[in-house]
Amino acid sequence: MAARIDDLMVLGQNISKTDLAKYLRDREAVLPRDFGGLGDGAANDRAAIQACFDRAAADGKFAVIPPGTWNVDAGVTLGGGARGLIMQGVIQYTGAANAPATVLTLGDGGTTRNGEKLYLNLQITRQIQSDWASEADIGILARNLDSSLLDLRLVSGFTIGLRTLGDGRGFEDTTLILGRILNNRYGLDAHCATATAWNTSIRYYGGHFACATGINPTLDRFGVRFSRQAGAYNNHNRHIFDAPNFELRQLDPNVAIPFLNQTNGTAIIARGIRMEACSPIAARHTGAATDCEYEVAWAQTYGVGIDYTATATRAGNAVYNRHRAPASRLTRLLANIPNLRAAAFRHSAAEIGVEGACIIATSTTIETTMAALSWNGLDGIAATGRGLLLNANRGVAFVVQTTHAKEFALVHWLVGGADVTLIAANLREDEQFKRADEAYFRTLLYGVVKEEDLLSTRIAPLLDRPLAELSPIERGILLIGAYELVHCPDVPWRVAINEGVELAKKFGGTDGHKYINGVLDKLAQDVRAVEIEAARSRG
Repeated sequence: MAARIDDLMVLGQNISKTDLAKYLRDREAVLPRDFGGLGDGAANDRAAIQACFDRAAADGKFAVIPPGTWNVDAGVTLGGGARGLIMQGVIQYTGAANAPATVLTLGDGGTTRNGEKLYLNLQITRQIQSDWASEADIGILARNLDSSLLDLRLVSGFTIGLRTLGDGRGFEDTTLILGRILNNRYGLDAHCATATAWNTSIRYYGGHFACATGINPTLDRFGVRFSRQAGAYNNHNRHIFDAPNFELRQLDPNVAIPFLNQTNGTAIIARGIRMEACSPIAARHTGAATDCEYEVAWAQTYGVGIDYTATATRAGNAVYNRHRAPASRLTRLLANIPNLRAAAFRHSAAEIGVEGACIIATSTTIETTMAALSWNGLDGIAATGRGLLLNANRGVAFVVQTTHAKEFALVHWLVGGADVTLIAANLREDEQFKRADEAYFRTLLYGVVKEEDLLSTRIAPLLDRPLAELSPIERGILLIGAYELVHCPDVPWRVAINEGVELAKKFGGTDGHKYINGVLDKLAQDVRAVEIEAARSRG
């Protein structure tokens, strides 16, 4: 049995194997060098690390990974009998990109409670970046922790960076301090394996979830995921995140979203999120998760929201946009009904209306336009003790006076021929309009109205349909973008296009922003050719 040189210096030269073994057993910490490990970045230290971990678990001690790079060709496990793990060096997995492994497993599985554990400065990397093809490729797997502290410094290059697992019982009441979580498809995965497990009441501090350019660019990536095995516990509750940063490198065709919730859990709270190079989506929900809140402190885009798939429940979730993007910061409440039940009135024996709103028919045989609105009521709606019960083809819609809404100023002119001077005067009466750049707003509004014919002539050849067939929203956005590209040389062409795309995402139809992007890009190639070529030459 090899011993560390400083141990020999302390014990003296005349040391027996029996005395050395007793000394190592009596120490508070166990090291892989006690079992022949080198940590030189070349040798395979897996056997030494596993022997170290086994001894720490058997004797109830801390395992310590000294400074250095400790290569392993397969995973290692630190059992729940150990008090914890302190890492000064890095454990590096040397497997191929398509060779998945769970590199570091912490705690026992099954129904064992791993309580009051301390894991400090964890550093797990892949020598070769994973291809993200297998979810068996995991940097760190922490099982059944309870009332413990896990401090992660670095996990890099895996399909799943860190998975917290409720196996046969729960992962709960634990604090995670998160450092750099790099080049993983799922940076953090809160997971349950069985119906008797749970994953609840966890606190997270910090975290830099990032992907570098060129890492599996065609694949979607997520910072944090809430997931489960089929039939396993599905109510991941009370996960609180403070100030996580996400830099996930969204490049078409991938999506890059900070949170992915595939469970029915409640109270997923994220405060002070930073989103850079991400999709304009704070979270994607695929299940019945409710009462989730995402506070965006900074982002590069407008109108950050929640993406609900067809299987999701849209109930009780919110995004709070507190970043610099005006379209988010100045979002105004145009209409609301605090109590739908109280606002209902009986129009006739078979008809119910809603004060301040109208009833809309949403069947496939009736257009959901003004012609399909009923100002009093329709049958198929019943008042209950809790609210209104609507048939599948009925809905409640607001009718809003939007002449004071600056977001729709150009649409008023396009649709109704409203007087531009009156529109501008109405907007000036709005308290929030004082925060806007009135001079530039007037330039755009009056400029588009004056140049509408010429701008339409430039746009029309770039379309796949007549201009009149576009929605007023998309037509207005194209006119604004075209005006900026043609008449505002001080506005960079990329900025003009991006503003149009973001407006389309917020106010346009599904995928309308892609259409806007394509049309304005074609126009820019024509009217800003010199600027675009100069940008290309600069690289």
